[in-house]
Amino acid sequence: MKPAADDRFPRGAILVVALGLLVTIAVAWASDENLVSSKALPWAISEPGALPGTGPVALGSDGSLRLSSSGIDSTEPNSEGARLFQVGGEIIVRPPAGSRATRVSCRADTDPPTVNARTPNRPAAYPGPTGELHEAPWPGDVPINHSEQGSPYSTVTLPIAYQGYGGEPGIEVDWGDWQTGSQEWIWTLTPERERADAPARLRFVSLWRTIERPAITIRCRAESGGARAAASIAGNLAAAGNPAAAGGLSG
Repeated sequence: MKPAADDRFPRGAILVVALGLLVTIAVAWASDENLVSSKALPWAISEPGALPGTGPVALGSDGSLRLSSSGIDSTEPNSEGARLFQVGGEIIVRPPAGSRATRVSCRADTDPPTVNARTPNRPAAYPGPTGELHEAPWPGDVPINHSEQGSPYSTVTLPIAYQGYGGEPGIEVDWGDWQTGSQEWIWTLTPERERADAPARLRFVSLWRTIERPAITIRCRAESGGARAAASIAGNLAAAGNPAAAGGLSG
């Protein structure tokens, strides 16, 4: 007489399946910024006009490029002397009449030891690359790799003024090559815009970490056909002082 077959699921297989589920959950947790445990951190210092705007710069015979004034918001320094700060911007571009496509770029530059603030997955800069700017998601509250009161992450709120990024159908945005201490956005205004010669208001915001006084320079360029224009703004957060700092920050 043959012994009865053992139809129980092998314990080894059960362990493998359980381990796989745990790994899957861990990966999903690490990739979902909404699941990151963090400490809410307010913007303690604000200077709305820290970066004075420019006047219109001619782009061809009847187009123009202009940078609006921008502000800087900063947290208080943490126990390591590091603070977060954010800078938003808006560039207003009027393409020349009859233009087919207009390319606009803005690059934010800082000096060491300032580095790009990072979420668990990416640099904290918005909007991210997308073929449809008007559909780009607005994060609102952003978890940043910045320790505060025992938590490895801090959550800060982006300024509502930049929500929507000025998006409309027919505008694409990409990022330039990565470089520590810099962030570049590149927009393409395509012929699919409802009014191709109407002004476009392109908004952007970036977050940074520093142990010095928050400071930044924003340089923007536009090109449409053979026409070119450039404008730049720069400033610092005077109210933050210039604390003595030792060491540096990792990007």
